[in-house]
Amino acid sequence: MKDGTAERAEAFLIQNGLHESCVDFDAQAARFAGQMDAGLRGDVSSLQMAPTYLDAGARARGAGSAIAIDAGGTNLRIALTEFGPEGIPELVYQEKYPTPGSEEAIAKDGFFDSLVRYMGPILDKSDRIGLCFSFPSEILPDRGARILNFNKELRVSGAAGALIRPELSTALRRAGKQPKRVTVLNDTAAALLGELAVMPSQRYSGYVGLIYGTGLNICYREAIANIAKLGRPPGPADIADTALAAHMLINTECGGYDGFEQSACDRAIDLSSVNPGDHIFEKMMSGAYYGAFVSECLRHAANSGFFETGLPERVRGLGALTAADAAVFMESPAGGNLLAGLCRTNEDRMALTALLDGLYDRAAKMLAAAAFAVMRRSGGGTPGAPVCLVTEGSSFKKAYRFRERFESMLHRFAGGGLYYELIAAENHTLFGAASAALRNS
Repeated sequence: MKDGTAERAEAFLIQNGLHESCVDFDAQAARFAGQMDAGLRGDVSSLQMAPTYLDAGARARGAGSAIAIDAGGTNLRIALTEFGPEGIPELVYQEKYPTPGSEEAIAKDGFFDSLVRYMGPILDKSDRIGLCFSFPSEILPDRGARILNFNKELRVSGAAGALIRPELSTALRRAGKQPKRVTVLNDTAAALLGELAVMPSQRYSGYVGLIYGTGLNICYREAIANIAKLGRPPGPADIADTALAAHMLINTECGGYDGFEQSACDRAIDLSSVNPGDHIFEKMMSGAYYGAFVSECLRHAANSGFFETGLPERVRGLGALTAADAAVFMESPAGGNLLAGLCRTNEDRMALTALLDGLYDRAAKMLAAAAFAVMRRSGGGTPGAPVCLVTEGSSFKKAYRFRERFESMLHRFAGGGLYYELIAAENHTLFGAASAALRNS
């Protein structure tokens, strides 16, 4: 039974389009699936459905080493990965840096020069680089890529349309280094390939990679014959992945999905972003925007008369939050954190907790609807051969009870016939980037 605070929070969230019940799971899963089909045909769609020219159906074998770069929305990781004779990867070096453009505006050349500088200690350890590039790009058949734009509030000028492989080679030459063999892939494909590298056996009927961190994305394994926009199936001369056969990983770029109805708070976040109108779904729940979204929702609640104590004035003066601020408060409503510091009474804490709890549920339901559409496209699995759902990203790990909420939404709304195994990955984007580099013949 809900107490009075929970009932008022539920009413406020419903009235303002912020409650999980405002998300029609079945309708959204069907709409998402329809946009997947349109994207595969090359028709107008908010889902890019980008070919990766990589497959998850065969495991890379053989020893070797590769430099792995994971260029994410907040952090950039550099690693040296070594594969033993059976293809099992090991990280022998790893460092983390702020992603160029995340802290201050930077030009395109500065972005690539930073990558070379960060790789300095291990540049002579391998002639292959696997770059996990977590921003909108067109992956090319030769495993290079063309940058479409930088999202997640990164500020990198002059990069749209740039070809990553030549840009990185030029940056290496500027540093007095020899160019290397560069393979580019996105984060979801890297996570899937990373799991394929470390797992001892294959018993899955389908493969889905889900990244929920600073940004948001999903990829899955699709039959090449269904990718009509390719015009013709790529032949051996068109591709670099020696394991590619009848299937290919497709990067949905689901952060761009525009099918969920935006609340007034969602629209405010979009309008205040660097790129209004772009990556709507990502702005509704990803880590890059979630703190600002929570701040906007709390101010809206204060202005709507939701809070009954002296909390409204303190909320109106609230500065920018981060996604971590919300998670830390939910873990410790009475602890020494930013949101707890706004509360003077237990009623204050209960009101904030009830609102944030509802916002997390809404985010989990939206992501579950999108993931369900993709897993259903992958066949839905069987008890003996489930869909492999590889998840990675800071928000999936750290947003308050998010995995529990996400799986609860799948259980409640997906119905029977869905069998999946969720694998919470660690370092898989690095393993996958290195694996892709070694696959690239």
